[in-house]
Amino acid sequence: VKNEAKAAAAIAEAAADIIQHMNDDHTEALDLYASKLLGRRGSGWRMTGVDPDGVDLALGRRRARLPFFEPVQDAAGVRQQLVVMAARARA
Repeated sequence: VKNEAKAAAAIAEAAADIIQHMNDDHTEALDLYASKLLGRRGSGWRMTGVDPDGVDLALGRRRARLPFFEPVQDAAGVRQQLVVMAARARA
């Protein structure tokens, strides 16, 4: 439980930067996550949240939850999972 709280705090501290970076620089990846990994339609998906277990995506009023393949401990872990998921979505 202590490690989970520590991970949640570390990711919460970095969340705004992660979300802004993904929405500014990786819109293609966000659309790929939605379409290829979650089977959702549409383009222009935005990241609205991130925590140790995954990310929240939104397109208009639609919402989607993209779980990580495994829980992460920090911002570096989030980045690693996002890279792995993008590679899988492109495959």
